[in-house]
Parts: sequence; structure tokens; C-alpha cells
Amino acid sequence: LLMLADRRSTPVDRIVSEFFRERHYLGPRDRRGISDTLFGFIRHRRYLETLLEGFLAAHESYDPIDEAPRRYVPLLVIYSVVFPGLFGGCPPADTGVNPLWTPYFPALDPGPLVGWTRDHAALDFLEEDRVVTLGVRYSFQDWMVAGWIERWPDDAEALLGALNRPGDITLRVNRLKTDRESCLERLAGEGIGARRTDYPDAAVIVLKRFNQNASASFREGLFEIQDAGSQLVSLVCAPRPGQLVIDGCAGAGGKTLHLADLMENRGNIIAIDTDPGRLRELHRRAERAGVGIVEASLRKEFREKEYAGKADIVLVDAPCSGSGTIRRNPSLKWSVSEEDIRRYAARQAGLLDGYAPLVRRGGRLVYSTCSLFREENEEVALRFLDEHEEFRSAAAAPASLLWADAAGEMQSLMLLPHRHHTDGFFIAAFERTA
Repeated sequence: LLMLADRRSTPVDRIVSEFFRERHYLGPRDRRGISDTLFGFIRHRRYLETLLEGFLAAHESYDPIDEAPRRYVPLLVIYSVVFPGLFGGCPPADTGVNPLWTPYFPALDPGPLVGWTRDHAALDFLEEDRVVTLGVRYSFQDWMVAGWIERWPDDAEALLGALNRPGDITLRVNRLKTDRESCLERLAGEGIGARRTDYPDAAVIVLKRFNQNASASFREGLFEIQDAGSQLVSLVCAPRPGQLVIDGCAGAGGKTLHLADLMENRGNIIAIDTDPGRLRELHRRAERAGVGIVEASLRKEFREKEYAGKADIVLVDAPCSGSGTIRRNPSLKWSVSEEDIRRYAARQAGLLDGYAPLVRRGGRLVYSTCSLFREENEEVALRFLDEHEEFRSAAAAPASLLWADAAGEMQSLMLLPHRHHTDGFFIAAFERTA
């Protein structure tokens, strides 16, 4: 699995699914242990690699363990030492290392590697540099760490730590078909433990992973899996029944369906995307949810002139780096570059410019990303305000959640995993005044 994840650009969760489909002999416990170890290894990869490099620098006779692809073995040994509770339910390093190690390196004793790792797990061999130390400890690229230290100097380490922990499994109760209490009862009847959240009021946190497709409640459309931060985007839109809403980057429709729920399935939602496959999935999900007000449209086929100046709400949930979802997609730590951020920002600005003319006077334009980078967030939103005098900044959330821009030019909402227990999200709202 590690070799497949390194060699292929396919999302890791898809690689894991394919791997398990071809190996029916693996039971649920084995699959969970293997999957947890794989994702934990990816989350902490730079830390593990740095410890191995430090060991090899001090132990030249162990150079053979550095040969690919056997190098995964010492890295997994290090992982079992520093994160024994995450190592797939395997025994502690003292008893669990030899079966892993011996078939590959029968002439070498793993003891020195285990001992050196324990002695130097705090990275005492690194030079004093906060960016590098935090980057290694939490396995992030230095440019990411430097940007977050500059942005949140007192919170940066807490943010990195939160991004390294798997996120909650959060459901959105479909209130077109049920209510939260009834949904919780149904889930309990299926053996799925869950609890309420304070906010959003349709959110439920599941206590452990489950197979949603095997759930009768899911098949009946009683809930969707959707992070609380994602649900807040739709709440900021604040749609009302009977309105015309345009979801400009709908994807497979998570926020589209939530908007329909908030509109009580009355009005009209135009869901736009560039990928016909995602729109087909949206159609399937809408049928399951009992949503009948969504019209799906490919971006190239969308009738812009017909809707110019008519939409009550336009949502631009723009394609972005996805950095706010790293706790769910740890491989994003290394697949995103600084150049990617610049490209996304240019695309995001173009999407806002393109969808702005659809908003009616007094209507609302909402811009959101699941990014933690200012270049994709505040800078894009402030540029839009500078270039569009017909819009003004509007409140994006209840006052208790608002974080004003440092320059005081714009109200916006920045959700952070360590503060709000959601994925990282940026949300800004604009009102058309002319």
C-alpha cells in the first residue's frame, strides 16, 4: 500500500478501497488496522524520514536498511516506536518489531534503531529553527508552516497538531425527511453510535466509522456525511423558501442539498459544475434526499444571460488547495505547492468576477474555500471588493464567530480545526447594493 501510494497520483482513499476489494480474506479488524497505519504513516512521513536519516548518520553499518523499497520497513519500525497506539493495533515495538524486520534484514539487530528512536524522538539533533522543527515534528512543508506562524503565531502549533488528527465523522440530518432526534434514534437502532453538536443544529457526530451504504437510514435519505464547517457555508448563504439560488461550483452537491433543505424544497437551485460525473452523482443524491428543486447544468451550457441580475443568492464554493481538509486527506501536505496556491487564487478571482453579474440588487454573493492560505481567502475577497463597487461586505456569521479582517476592510469567517472542531474553512459574504 505504501508503494502504491507513493507511485500513483490517485487519492489514497481510493487506492485503499481498490486494495481491499482485491483481498476479500482481510476482515474488518485487519482492514481498519492497515488503513489506520497507512494514513498515520502518511500524516507523519517527514518526522519518520528525519528520524531515520538521523539514525543512519550515526550508524553507518545500517546503510542496507536505506535501500528501496525495503526502506519502508525501518520507517514502519520507527512509526511503531513513536506512535505505538496508532500502529494498526499491533504489539508495542519491543515485541512487534522482529516479525516485521527479520525477513528483510536477518543479519541486523533492530534494537539500536528502536533505542535511538526512543532517545531522539524529541528531535534534539535538529538545529534551532522554529519553522523547520515544527515542519518536521508535524510533517508539513516549511513554506506552509512559515505562513501559518506568520498568520497565527500563537496558534500555529495547535493548528498543526489538529490537522494531524483525524476529523470527526459528521452527518447532516436531512430535515426534509426527519428531525435530529428521530435520526439519532434510527442510527442507534442500527448500532451506529452518535451524539448531537451545539452548532450547526442539523449536525450529528458519529462515534466511529461505519459503512454508510449498509445503513438503511442513509439509503432512505435521512442524512448525508458533511463536515460542520461545510454546513456553515450553506447557513451563511441563509436562503429562504421560494428564492432563486445559484450554486456555481456544485460538485457532487453536498452544499446544494443543504441549501434545498434550508429552502424547505421550495424555490429553484441551479447547480453548476464542469464535471458531468459529479452532476450525475448530485442527481442520485437529490433523488435519495427527496429534493426536487435542483436543476443541474454543465458550466459550458449554463444560460448566463437568462439569469443576469436575478439570483437572490449565488454561492461560489471555489476549487482550492483543500488545505483545510488535511486531517481527512493527509497526502495534501505534499501534493500542494506554492505555485498551486497562486493558480488557485487566479481561478477563484475569475469565478467571483464571472458569477457576480448574476446577483440581483439586494442579493447575496457568498465566497468560500476549504483553504487555510490567505492568498486563496482574504486576498481574493478583498480584491473582489476593490474591483466591484456594486458590492459591499456583509456579515458572514453570528457575531460570536466573526473574525474581522486585520485591516478592518471586510467581515469574514475563518474556521480552524483546533478552535472550531471543523475542517478549515474561509467564508465571506457580499451584498449587491447597485
